[in-house]
Amino acid sequence: GHDDGHAATPSGGGASMSARSFVPFRYGRWPPWPAAATVVGGALALAVASRIEVPMTPVPMTLQTYAVVVIGALFGWRLGLGTVATYLAAAAMGLPVLAGGGSGLSRSTPENLSR
Repeated sequence: GHDDGHAATPSGGGASMSARSFVPFRYGRWPPWPAAATVVGGALALAVASRIEVPMTPVPMTLQTYAVVVIGALFGWRLGLGTVATYLAAAAMGLPVLAGGGSGLSRSTPENLSR
């Protein structure tokens, strides 16, 4: 072979990307309690982000969308889904985690969404 300045990959071919994406908090690498703590911490971060509002009309914008994207990118789909499900369960139980300090399932009914 010749030395072209590029390191050889384990597959023997040129530069190639791995089929697996980088997810720092991949489920299955940890015991259950750190994964649960990660999910609860992510749900708390999502609740805090939903309270940070940028006043716009007709609908105020929150950092909640940004938080969901960051959680999905960092946690992967399993822990990300668990985080959002935990957040929604907290709202359903009446904890004031929704935007503007709201809670409850009644916030997502069709008559309330049209207001």
